[in-house]
Amino acid sequence: MKKAIPVLIVAILLLSLFLIPLERNVASDGSETITGMFLVSKSVRYPVSVSVIEPSDVEKMGISIDQHELNFGILTKGSKATKHINLSYIDKEVKIRLNIYGDIKDMIEIEKNNFIIDTPENIPIALNATTTGNFSGHVEVVASRPKAGWLGWIMPWI
Repeated sequence: MKKAIPVLIVAILLLSLFLIPLERNVASDGSETITGMFLVSKSVRYPVSVSVIEPSDVEKMGISIDQHELNFGILTKGSKATKHINLSYIDKEVKIRLNIYGDIKDMIEIEKNNFIIDTPENIPIALNATTTGNFSGHVEVVASRPKAGWLGWIMPWI
């Protein structure tokens, strides 16, 4: 047992080297790039919003068809709508993680999360209109990859 503790401490310290950011840059479009000792991560936040009304007000319902937003428009309580995010990465395969923020968080369903892509993917973002009101937040897309090709074996764990 006494030998296991130093081994565990060394393992934690080595793992922390992967997570220590050495450089952080925020671009004018709001995207953020974090460069660590072994990893590079880029994150982009997309605004998401919905207005949920009672089913009796169905004549006011309208879904936004703007392809550049995750605006679900006006939905009736109990309905469901889906938008898609098209992901592609030109350079190498990357690990994708999607995070939801804001008061809309509990209504959003993401079918696929924390996965590796090496070809373009179309990811559905579903919204279940469970409560009336106006809701908003952000969907953050984080793409991470090793800085060097020989570190590709760590992809499942980043």
